Amino acid sequence: MLLDREKKNFVEGVFALGGKEEAAAFFRDNDLDAEDEVVIRREIAPNGKTRAFVNDTPVNLEQLRN
Repeated sequence: MLLDREKKNFVEGVFALGGKEEAAAFFRDNDLDAEDEVVIRREIAPNGKTRAFVNDTPVNLEQLRN
């Protein structure tokens, strides 16, 4: 549920990778910055459109699912 349907809303999570090679390979393959902590953010506009980011880099929904 959106808190205020008149404003842009954000959902954000911070995750620790812990040096996992599988995660590092995903970041390399998708040209994303790999760090020990990963910030995943989803923006939800009042019109229902969304945007996704990994460490402030825009990603498509398929990349976000992976």
